[in-house]
Amino acid sequence: MVGMVNPGNPESEAVFEIWPHRSLGRIGTILVVGLAAIGCGLVAARTATQALPVTISALMASAMLAVAFWSNNRAARKSEAVRISPDRVIVTRTDRAGGPRQVACFSTHWVRVVVSQDRDVTNRLTLTESGRTLSIAEFLSPEERGDLAESLKARLHEARNRRFA
Repeated sequence: MVGMVNPGNPESEAVFEIWPHRSLGRIGTILVVGLAAIGCGLVAARTATQALPVTISALMASAMLAVAFWSNNRAARKSEAVRISPDRVIVTRTDRAGGPRQVACFSTHWVRVVVSQDRDVTNRLTLTESGRTLSIAEFLSPEERGDLAESLKARLHEARNRRFA
């Protein structure tokens, strides 16, 4: 998901907030994991005395599903902000869970937005300047990355024109 701060004010710096799409919220995740745990618990209770491997498998499946959802939700707490001013482009990566914050700075005049077709990632979006590259918005869909690239290119063009006007 991409949100832009101050979209109607071309004189201010452009800030693009980028975060992963979440189709299931906290309550939805709890419901899905809870229902799966209840189902696995029923299977485990019914087969506890007759088939110990089935009981163990049902309990393990429930635990693995909970760990997978927990891991996915933790990864979804990351966000990126791309701030474009007439002088600089600043990319800030934040882990909203209180993890480390990473900042990369580029010159507005020299930075380029590159969309490449990679074997692993379709529409890989990178910012490139003097041999330095930074891949951004990796958690977005290929279509969203393409749209973001067009928006970034347009705002960079505007920022460069303001700087030299």
